[in-house]
Amino acid sequence: LSTLPGSSDSSPAAVIGVVISNDSLVKSLHAAVRTSSSEIRILNDRGDELVSTLGDDGLAAVHLPAPQGTGTAISSGIPVGNQSVTVLQRRTRQFGWTVQLIVPDSVIRERLLSVLFLVLAGGLASGVLGAILTIYLIRSKYRPVSRIVQGLARDIAEPEFGGDEFGLIERSLAHANDQVAKARDRFETHKTVLRHTMAGRLVRGEFDTGLELAESLAALDMVFPGNDFLILLVLYEDLRSQESRPAHSLRDHIENEIRDRLSSHAQVFRTSDPEPLTFLLCLHNATEDCLSSGIPDQLMVSGKALEARHGLSVMCALSSLISGTSRLPTGLRQAQAALEYRVVVGGLRHL
Repeated sequence: LSTLPGSSDSSPAAVIGVVISNDSLVKSLHAAVRTSSSEIRILNDRGDELVSTLGDDGLAAVHLPAPQGTGTAISSGIPVGNQSVTVLQRRTRQFGWTVQLIVPDSVIRERLLSVLFLVLAGGLASGVLGAILTIYLIRSKYRPVSRIVQGLARDIAEPEFGGDEFGLIERSLAHANDQVAKARDRFETHKTVLRHTMAGRLVRGEFDTGLELAESLAALDMVFPGNDFLILLVLYEDLRSQESRPAHSLRDHIENEIRDRLSSHAQVFRTSDPEPLTFLLCLHNATEDCLSSGIPDQLMVSGKALEARHGLSVMCALSSLISGTSRLPTGLRQAQAALEYRVVVGGLRHL
């Protein structure tokens, strides 16, 4: 409908009509819906069927009231014969005609299942591809760790660790910790032996320069609290000789006892000389009480304790007070001479 210029909307100047036969229209509609397995029906404003692609297969019995207004309505699950259909209908604005699209529910389910299958297949394929890519990346990054794990297995003598990499790493760390602890113990043992050797060289005056002495003491963590020294010599006798105790354990008992008793008076360093046991005492405070009663009294107590606890009879000799490390050999000779003048009193021997 076209309105010519100068005419009113209610009185058209001309009417142009196009006549299309039903057969031609049906053929056109069939061509439009043949790939979607659906049918189209057009109704006028009174609900009469104008044109339809429905055949005689049962869908022709579908009768739905035209929707009110110009909206779109969807009705699903309408039984038609041995199947159900879904109808999408829309009423046109100008003529009041209703266009119905009728689709069997089986076709809708088939299409939805196809879409669902494609979505699931795509998601599964993406998941599998992502997993493969992830495993490849992890393996490529993990390869150096795998070589490390194999090396650890050889180190701790586990050629067959069963693929338990984390368990193997845990055992390897425990093994490494044990090795470090053992190495630390060996280091402390060697350090103690070196300290004994250092103290022996010191009391014998085997250092030529003060720099050599300072470097050696610093390397062994031997710190002198002062510059006043005493040389202590100890002769011992095992009163339980029938028990065949090792000599080094007896010497350790004597050293620990003397170190504990004299800790408040001096820093105690044992030398490597096995007989007699030689100790370098670096005094904290060289007072008269310390020299005349403090250290001698503690040595007497140590002697009694060693005999009571460990079955050891000891004799001790002390040098006179020595100032400076250069005169330590003189103190050693004084203590050695003192051992030649011992007084025996009962079962204990004292100087």
